Amino acid sequence: MATTSQAALTSGLLLRCQQQRSLLPPPAAAAAATRCRPCAAPAPWRPLPRRFPPPPASSTGFHQSLLTATERRGEPTEPLPALAVREAEADAELEAAAWLRALSFYRYPEERKFAAQVHRTMVAEEEVKALKAARMARRLGDDANTGERTTCLVALCPVAALQAAEGEPLDEQLVVQGGGGSNGSGAGTLAAGGMRERAAAAALAAAEAAGEPLAVMGTLDLYAARAMPGEVLIGDSRNAAYLANVCTAPPARRRGVGNALLAAARELAAAWGVDALYVHTMAVNEIAVRFYEHAGFVVEKEETSNQAHYRGRCLDGIEGRGRTVLLRDTRLLG
Repeated sequence: MATTSQAALTSGLLLRCQQQRSLLPPPAAAAAATRCRPCAAPAPWRPLPRRFPPPPASSTGFHQSLLTATERRGEPTEPLPALAVREAEADAELEAAAWLRALSFYRYPEERKFAAQVHRTMVAEEEVKALKAARMARRLGDDANTGERTTCLVALCPVAALQAAEGEPLDEQLVVQGGGGSNGSGAGTLAAGGMRERAAAAALAAAEAAGEPLAVMGTLDLYAARAMPGEVLIGDSRNAAYLANVCTAPPARRRGVGNALLAAARELAAAWGVDALYVHTMAVNEIAVRFYEHAGFVVEKEETSNQAHYRGRCLDGIEGRGRTVLLRDTRLLG
């Protein structure tokens, strides 16, 4: 049964339609009455058709499925030869690092391939601006005024070493030209570790001096600050450093790039005199959590789903699923 408001609305529409039809000739008025919905007999209610298909019944969305730890077989596990880590100062290295982050942190289904390319390009351009601004601040000594320090580390290896191994193809935007001047400002290689790491650093320097093209295989940012901007989880140490934007290129995954980056970050953090090293990651990112735990990190704090919900941290359209955890390094060099 129609409510009072619905009945009044229908009566008003009928009166308006009758007034308008009185101004028309009889044939036109009869035709208008058949087309007018308020004047015609009421049709039974039918639901509107769905414009989009319903979401899948699975509780695991596209992005979460990429973060689930699975047994990966058939991939290379030998460390990359001539792999070395250093602070990125040259424009080419910063641009390659920004593109690698856009590839790693912005994943799309295959049917959105074109939109993915456009969005990643925009993201990489903004990331390059941020990296260059941080480089300028370091050169001007602004970190001495604020008491905070930041740097971008990149893991490089000769392109020839990747072509000799089977795996995913190398993205051309990750390639930087050698020739002895690609590093720009003379920032030295962080040859953390033992004899193998020092030999790899020497091999990379020889390849660069010979003009061989190099590829950025991994990158991370190291921040010496009390807290990370945009994060609610803060380490207990007041003299701490944080890792951010840790990623590895697909052709070099499970080939020692992540461990090389961590070793170099620990060496640099110890040189800065920090007391603790932290990293944030999503709780559902099983691959990252297992990697850090295997490298000596332990979970110190966790964000609740309600906190993540109020911060707008969603994943696959589900609010709160993108909650973060804070891990602390137990192997920081003293």
